[in-house]
Amino acid sequence: MDPKDVERWLASEARGDEQEAESAFSHLAASVPRIEPLPGFGERAQAAAWRSRRRRLVMAQAARIAVLLLAVSGGLAASWAALLYAGPWVLVSGAAMVSGSLVGIVGGVVAGLEWWAAGARVAAVVGETLAYRETAGALLAVEVVGAVALYALHHLTRSRRTNGTS
Repeated sequence: MDPKDVERWLASEARGDEQEAESAFSHLAASVPRIEPLPGFGERAQAAAWRSRRRRLVMAQAARIAVLLLAVSGGLAASWAALLYAGPWVLVSGAAMVSGSLVGIVGGVVAGLEWWAAGARVAAVVGETLAYRETAGALLAVEVVGAVALYALHHLTRSRRTNGTS
């Protein structure tokens, strides 16, 4: 780009000669050298972007690890201080709570087994009762009478619906 071209363009603009100014500016714009990237620019830019992403991921992971270590060390320090301050009381209270819980659990299991035993006794008595012929015959008769009663009830309600009465 020649400085004389710039002066010619500015002078024609100052005179108000539109056509000359346009021609000078076109000539000036055509003389501006084209800017082209150097060979390998794309590859270098891509590599830099990947390095930046990798660095960002590594830093984020390091920050997560630092926060985790800080939280764990803070928790350990607080636990250690609490243990030193209230250690004997915590041990005694914990042992009392565990032993009380075990007593409650064992008591619940015993109560449950008593109910199961009562249910087993009832089932045994019912089984022995059903084993007699007379009882089985009586139960069969009651079932037959019940089935006949249900059939009659169904027949009555069906005949009422077909007759139009409700």
